[in-house]
Amino acid sequence: MIGLRPLAGFAALVGPFVIWSIAFVLLYGTHATGCALGWEGRAFLTTSLLRAVLAGILALTFAALFLLRPAGGEEPLARVARLMFIAALVATVFCFWAVFVLPLC
Repeated sequence: MIGLRPLAGFAALVGPFVIWSIAFVLLYGTHATGCALGWEGRAFLTTSLLRAVLAGILALTFAALFLLRPAGGEEPLARVARLMFIAALVATVFCFWAVFVLPLC
């Protein structure tokens, strides 16, 4: 099991941005598909179907990031992994905020 420890450290470093990149492709791919299929005009609760689907993708992204956040620790790898986690959260908010405040299609 000792040989798996470096892989766990590597996963802790790149994992947050792997999740972010999957969410980025999924969010903007769904955005383009939803616009092409007219989901913006379909009502869902108090918003459009497209906005609700995009909000769900964003919620799943935050859930995945928080479920896979690095454990506490003072070793250098744990500190860097926490910084990568925080950077991925900031990148998520920075890149996806426009979906919720600007017109979709």
